[in-house]
Amino acid sequence: MEGSECLAITSIPMQKWGEVYRFCEALREGTIFPALNLPFYVAESVTNPAKQQEDCQEVDPRQADRETLMTKISEVSFALNDLTLYLDTHCEDSQAIQLFAECAALRADLLKIFSERFYPLTQACLANCSCEKECESANGMAFSWECGPAPWEGACI
Repeated sequence: MEGSECLAITSIPMQKWGEVYRFCEALREGTIFPALNLPFYVAESVTNPAKQQEDCQEVDPRQADRETLMTKISEVSFALNDLTLYLDTHCEDSQAIQLFAECAALRADLLKIFSERFYPLTQACLANCSCEKECESANGMAFSWECGPAPWEGACI
């Protein structure tokens, strides 16, 4: 259409607060809001080969505890991220703010537990780390960043 201008206007409905997934479901589905879960295709049940392999092998109880905590931390962290995106446009939604506060407290508790049992995952966790190090200072504390595996070493204890 030579000489004419076209203008397109889109309309996106404002998301409303509603039911939310449990954290384990939210991480698997990719959103905490079932109303936003609009998959592009229907997939058959996907099996997790790592889980199948894990079921066939004996797992060190300490490693299993670490993996369980890491999963919980991942789930609640995902929920926090999704709630942050929602609150960016719904900053006065009291239900979302309450859930955000609960998730933030739960995440902080989980990170503290993890660093006390294993190694620090974030800078904020360094003060909670209880792993023993040769370079402890006079007050018994140490900067224990290297207590855990480096990212390229994997996550085994």
